[in-house]
Amino acid sequence: MANIPISQIWDVSDKDFASQIYRNFNNVSLVLSMKESGYYSVLESPTGKTIFPEYKGGKQPFRKYFEVDALPGAPGTLQIAHGLTAVPAAPLFTKMVRIYGQANKMTAAVKCIPIPHASATAADIVEIYVDETNINIVVGKDMSAYSAEVCFEYLID
Repeated sequence: MANIPISQIWDVSDKDFASQIYRNFNNVSLVLSMKESGYYSVLESPTGKTIFPEYKGGKQPFRKYFEVDALPGAPGTLQIAHGLTAVPAAPLFTKMVRIYGQANKMTAAVKCIPIPHASATAADIVEIYVDETNINIVVGKDMSAYSAEVCFEYLID
């Protein structure tokens, strides 16, 4: 990705001054349009990314952020309603781009793990997937000491 120069000095008496300003403005526009947004909200918000930019100008993914007070207290699945319709039943309407997160154990032994989480111990694995109505977090043991944050990115046609 290109960078925007911190400062530039132009000679205003130069006959190409106006074209230099236009080129600089164009460069700033291109660089800012390609940046990813660091805005994580519980409301649907654009990511700032572009998927398939070479195909009809690309598609812009959207993002939703979810907070979970506690993961399940026994092996099983926690379901979080994502609020979207037709995922993935009608793939022409909505398509998943990415689902990820982290779980934080805030006890005497602080521990943070990514979601999904792979482990050599089967009970320590944390799976995450999306169905038509929910984001599903599957755990293999009591993980009620963990809170979690999940980010869901998707396309809307």
